[in-house]
Amino acid sequence: MKSQLLIFFFLLSACLPAQNLMMEGRILNKSSGEPIAYANVYNKNLLKGTISNGDGFFRIPVSGAGDSVMVSFVGYKKQCIIFNGKDSFYRVFLETMPQLLSEVLIAAPDDAWLRNLLVDCRKRAPEANTCAGAYYELKSFVQDQQVELVESFYNVNMTGYDLSSLDLKAGRLALKPLRHGLFVSMAGSRAITMLKMFGDNPYFPQSPLELSEGKIKKHYYLELIRKFRDDTLDSLYEIRFSPRDTSGFFFRGRVWLNPVTRQIMRVNLQCPHSKKHPFLPIFNTDEISNVDFNISKTFRVHNGRMLFDHTDFRYSIDYISRKGTTDEMPYRVATSAVFYAFDYEKLFSIPHFPFKDDHIDDYKKISALPYNEFFWKNYSDYRLSDEQHLNENFFSDTTTITNVHLFSQQRVFSLGLFENSFLQWSAKRILFKENTPVPSDKRIGDLDFPADQYNLSIKIFMDINPDQDSTHILTATILDPMESFYLLPMDNTTHCFINIWFDLVEAERRRFEKELELSDKTVITVQKMYDALLFRIETLKQQYMKETERGTRPEELKKWNRVVFRDLGIDNMGFFHLNGN
Repeated sequence: MKSQLLIFFFLLSACLPAQNLMMEGRILNKSSGEPIAYANVYNKNLLKGTISNGDGFFRIPVSGAGDSVMVSFVGYKKQCIIFNGKDSFYRVFLETMPQLLSEVLIAAPDDAWLRNLLVDCRKRAPEANTCAGAYYELKSFVQDQQVELVESFYNVNMTGYDLSSLDLKAGRLALKPLRHGLFVSMAGSRAITMLKMFGDNPYFPQSPLELSEGKIKKHYYLELIRKFRDDTLDSLYEIRFSPRDTSGFFFRGRVWLNPVTRQIMRVNLQCPHSKKHPFLPIFNTDEISNVDFNISKTFRVHNGRMLFDHTDFRYSIDYISRKGTTDEMPYRVATSAVFYAFDYEKLFSIPHFPFKDDHIDDYKKISALPYNEFFWKNYSDYRLSDEQHLNENFFSDTTTITNVHLFSQQRVFSLGLFENSFLQWSAKRILFKENTPVPSDKRIGDLDFPADQYNLSIKIFMDINPDQDSTHILTATILDPMESFYLLPMDNTTHCFINIWFDLVEAERRRFEKELELSDKTVITVQKMYDALLFRIETLKQQYMKETERGTRPEELKKWNRVVFRDLGIDNMGFFHLNGN
C-alpha cells in the first residue's frame, strides 16, 4: 500500500533560555534590494546561529557591544557585522561573488563533462550518519490570508545529504477558519524527509541528481552559468538544469557545487504543474487539480564534514472542495515550510513517549504531547523571527484553533477526523466505540482468546528541560489510540472497566510527581524513578486485569472503584449506573 500524505479541506462540525539583548536586521541583495530568505546568521561570541526568515528578517541574541555577527549565503560574499550596543536594527546588503567566467551564458555543444560531474557528486556523496537539533516551521495561506501555522523542534537524524528520521521534542499548531472550513497540512515535515537528493523519489518529479549519465543526457540540458570563489577561495560552479520534457515529471533548477571535492552546497528544484506529488485529498468529493513546487536544500562544511543546513520547501496547491456539488469551491493554498538544523553539538532531551509508528503525521504527534508552555516560553532562541511577531500573534489570536484546545475531549469528537487522537487524562469519562479496527500488526489467529481481543495502551508522558539551576519536568497520562483496541461486546461495565484503569494510571502519575518533588531532580535520578514507575504500572496492570476479568467480576471491580474514589474522588460505577462503591 502506497504511503501518501494527506493535505485536505474539511468543514468545521540546543537549547538555552532566551537572551534579553537582541540584534535584529534584514538581509538584502545589494544589487536588487530584494530580501534574501534563509541566509545564515551566526554570533561568533555566543557561538549561536539562526537563519533569516522568508522576508530576509533575522533576530539573534548578543552579549553586548563588540559582538561579531557573520552573515552568509551561498553565492554571496560573507559579511561581518559588529554590534555597536546602540543600534538594534541593521540592514545587511550582501554582494554576489565575483564571476570567474564571462557574464555571457555558457552552453557548451557537449555538456558531457557536466553530466559526469553530477554523477561523480552522487558517487562521492557522504554516507555518514549525523544528528542535530532542528526547527521546523510551516505556514499556509489562501489569498494572502494565513490559515495555518505549525512549529516544531526535533532531533533530526541524517544520512549523507538526506534527512532520515525525526524525533519530536515539542510542537504547536494553529488554524484559522476560512469560509467555514480549515486547511490542514497533516504531514508537511514528512514530505521534506521523503525527498532524497540522489535516491528514488516516487512521489516527486525527477532531477538530474538521481539519474545516470545516460538518462541525464536523455532528459536534461545542462549549462554552466557561473563560476566563482567562496570565502575559503574554493571554486564553486553554478549549474542550471532544464528538462527536455516540461509536462510535469521532471524538476528544473540549479545546483551549486565544489568541482574539486564534488560536494553539493545548494540545490534548487522547481516544477510548475507537477504530475507527481505526495499529497492526497481526504474526501472523495475533493480534488487536487494542480501542484507547483519550489524547493531548496542548503548544506555547509564544518570541520571538514558536509552538513545539512536547511531546506525551504514551498508548494502551491489548487484545491477543489466538494467537486461536482452545489457547494463546490476552488482554493489556491500556498504553503511555505522550512527545516533548519541549528545545533550539531547538543541534542534535545526527547520526551519519554514512544510512538508505535514513525509515520504518524505531524498533527497526531503534536496532539499526543501536552502543550509545554515552559518550553515555548524559555527555549525558543532558534525559531525563525519576524519583525511583527506574526507567529505569536497568529497563535494567540482568539479566532484561531490551537493544539492547546484542538485535541481536548470537548473537541475531539466534533472534528470527526481527529476522533482517534491521543487523549490526555481528565475527569471527563471516555467511551470506546463498538467494533474498533483490528490493529494492522494483528493477525486473525492472534485473536482467538478474549485476552487477545483488547488492549488498553495508557502511557506516562515525561519531558525534562533544564532551567538554569533547576529542572522543569512535565508529566501526563495519555491513552494511545494507535495501540488501544477493544473487539469484545461493549456495555457500561466495559466502559467502567476501561475508565478505572485510566484512572489508576493517573493516580500513579500523581504519586510519581510527589516523589519527584522530594528528589534531587537530576537526570539520572529522574530516569531511575521513571523506570520504577513503569514497572509499578505494569505490575498493577497485570493485577487489575487478572482480578477484574474485563469487569465481569463485580466485587473486584467495586474494590478497584473504591481505590480510584479514594485517590481521585471519581465514582466510575456510579457514573455508569452500576450501583457500586
